[in-house]
Amino acid sequence: MTMIKWQWASFDELSLHELYEILKIRQAIFVVEQNCAYQDADDLDQVSWHLGMCTK
Repeated sequence: MTMIKWQWASFDELSLHELYEILKIRQAIFVVEQNCAYQDADDLDQVSWHLGMCTK
């Protein structure tokens, strides 16, 4: 059975590897798949809470 783990984190709690994965996924979904070129680094991530999910 696959276990799902959810995690809330502030920007400062994200590791460099977690942040890189977030940016990579957002770029793949919003820029590539939806063909929506936009400025992703908009200074909102630093004041946002981030919800992550992983499977084990």
